[in-house]
Amino acid sequence: MNLTLSNGAKNRIVKLFDLGAGAGHHPDFLWDNRLLGMIFGKDMQNLTMYKNNNTGKDIAAEIVPLTYNRLISQTTNDNEENFFSSSASQAGGVDPERYLFNNAHLIAVNHLYKPNKKTDLRLQLSALHDETTANHQSSTTYFYPSQTIIIDEQEEYAGQENRGEGELTYQLNDSSVFIKNTLKGTIGLHKSSLDLIVNNEKSRERIHPQRKYLQNRFELIKNFGNRTLSVYTDNAYTELPQYMTVSPGLYENILNEGQVYESFRQNAKLRAFQSDTYSYFQHKLSGIYLKYKAGVTFSNRTITSDLQIDNAAADNSKFSNDVRLTMTKLYVEPSFNFQNYYWKIQLGIPLAYHHSTLNYKMPQNEQLRKSRFMPTPKLNIAYEINSYWTVNASSLYSYSEPDIYNLYANYLFSSYRSASAFEPQLTYNTSWVNSLRLRFNNPLTGLFISISGFYTLNWQDIIYGYENSDMILSLCKTYHHPYTSYVSGARSRISKTFAWSKLFMAVNANYSQRGNKILLENQLTSSTTQNVILGFEYSLQPWHYINVEGSSSAYYMKSSLEYEGGTPVEAWHFKHKLDINLIFSSQWRAKLGNSLSHDNKNKQATYFADVSLTFSHRLFDIEASVHNLFNHSHLDNIYIDNLTEQYTSHTLRPREFMIKVMFSF
Repeated sequence: MNLTLSNGAKNRIVKLFDLGAGAGHHPDFLWDNRLLGMIFGKDMQNLTMYKNNNTGKDIAAEIVPLTYNRLISQTTNDNEENFFSSSASQAGGVDPERYLFNNAHLIAVNHLYKPNKKTDLRLQLSALHDETTANHQSSTTYFYPSQTIIIDEQEEYAGQENRGEGELTYQLNDSSVFIKNTLKGTIGLHKSSLDLIVNNEKSRERIHPQRKYLQNRFELIKNFGNRTLSVYTDNAYTELPQYMTVSPGLYENILNEGQVYESFRQNAKLRAFQSDTYSYFQHKLSGIYLKYKAGVTFSNRTITSDLQIDNAAADNSKFSNDVRLTMTKLYVEPSFNFQNYYWKIQLGIPLAYHHSTLNYKMPQNEQLRKSRFMPTPKLNIAYEINSYWTVNASSLYSYSEPDIYNLYANYLFSSYRSASAFEPQLTYNTSWVNSLRLRFNNPLTGLFISISGFYTLNWQDIIYGYENSDMILSLCKTYHHPYTSYVSGARSRISKTFAWSKLFMAVNANYSQRGNKILLENQLTSSTTQNVILGFEYSLQPWHYINVEGSSSAYYMKSSLEYEGGTPVEAWHFKHKLDINLIFSSQWRAKLGNSLSHDNKNKQATYFADVSLTFSHRLFDIEASVHNLFNHSHLDNIYIDNLTEQYTSHTLRPREFMIKVMFSF
């Protein structure tokens, strides 16, 4: 923050308190608090915050937007996925705080030291402790050519997350040079358990993931008039060990030669190192910006896994993996950018040489190598027809690199009823992505129109196969079988503002279709999914003391599997929101929030009403609120994908009362 402070204001601690207490049912006593301290000096700034609540709010998610605002974290490559899902089942259409029961604590420190006007040194630390519980029921139908399988589940989830993050940033911002180096580290310890009733049989699943992550990013930009030289390097290391235990023992014929046993434990560990280094030179020639970029990326990932039956190792030839994937890419990327009064043209022609090495020891010791030269041109054209109309067209040819998560050969359980085993092959899937958009903007009349279409064609070498075992175990395998898939669709949006009552209205419509191929019980099957989204938004202020905001949306899903006897599955889901804000005076205001969701298959709709009343004073604010005013207890949803249809019911937080006091000194 760039602040000019008087001598009396320097080195003074500013304290902000948000204190909230309330009542509900399970838990009976509620709290939602924030303590924030700030101090600003001549060459330093410090913000320290502590938050806690048990109202279901995701405190960790609250600091995520700061990543994009460059306040907490500026960059991360920590995108490695967990082997096992360690979070509660999600419900679409509502905020998680509607159905999560938690006890969360977060502390964050942001300290900035400025030795001079051009240099910043920033230290940021955060620590999170979050205990969460949730209840969820579902009925999932799997559609196979030879059978239809229904799995009914009741789950009670309990999880605990402990995570610490730290970041140290040095930045020099001069008129001719920019230097920035960021060192970041994360450590996370998580554990969760699911108490389950699956088709009237009790089961228990426990998951313990850990995460260690370290990253350093360096960036240098040097200006020479109209010419720019940049050097960038980013190196990151991730370690992700975890295990899952399931009891009582399942799938005796598959896992234990038909013998009854008490439990199995799936162990898995990922180690990953990634490096990305490049340099570019940019200059201007006859009105065209030319950019020459060259770089190298390197990654080294390993996956090891094994299965234990009653604390004894299972058959290594079927249930153990030891895989290492090493990839190196050398690339150059010349590009140019041309712009005049009517046209904007961007053309890039990346040329890459990619080399991959796959070493795996299970089921046999073997090494695979593959090298490819891959040009990936990309073109974006914008033409301004006049001051109102603009047309944009883009085309991109891209590829996906081999993914170690799809390269282990033996079985690995990802949940108590899901397992996968893949064929180790180094494949590069390619895609051709195209889009066209027409826009009309008239700020004077408040009319905005956008119409766009897109089409993506994918060439894939590996096909996924699905089959069922022991009624509840879903198996996923891969096979070498080249095929094509596609995604196409269109989007449109029209919005208009009116002088009357400050009225704003917007209508949007989206359509998409995905065509794919899968193997169902070794039978090649075409799969088509269609989605339609219709939406309407509005806001108005008919009177100085009231304003209204609302929206309605309809979401259509349809899935078709082309095998003999297969029938399409489809559903409509609807959601409506209405927020009414009442401003009685400069001190008093109230808000009534309403939301209604329903679909064409579940008979019961879910309606939420939240009410709040706020009194504002120069020194403090007081807010009284009621959540889930009519005490609805369940939220029903339906989900459809290319293989399944799922009905879900989440247990909701009951009616809750909260009083918050917000003040600073």
